[in-house]
Amino acid sequence: MITYSLLQHYWWFLVSLLAGLLVFLLFVQGANSLIFVLGRNEAEQSLIVNSTGRKWELTFTTLVTFGGAFFASFPLFSVHFTINLHKIPVLFYGISNIDFNDI
Repeated sequence: MITYSLLQHYWWFLVSLLAGLLVFLLFVQGANSLIFVLGRNEAEQSLIVNSTGRKWELTFTTLVTFGGAFFASFPLFSVHFTINLHKIPVLFYGISNIDFNDI
């Protein structure tokens, strides 16, 4: 018999598994976003791209899946979290001394 408690535990396990996978796969995204900083020449840049391989698409697929699972688990919290999450870069942009037009 499937109980409500079993479904809660199953859903927490699924969301935790997706979150853990997402954290590890975001390292791939970080490596690919630093290609031009870490790779000094064309050979090093192609080495970075080849080392991360096809995990790039899996990262974004996992991100969307985790977002959907997180929203399904906590609909009200997810909406408020998403709205407030967009305020963080604006806050850092306002308090930083970096001129982003020169980057």
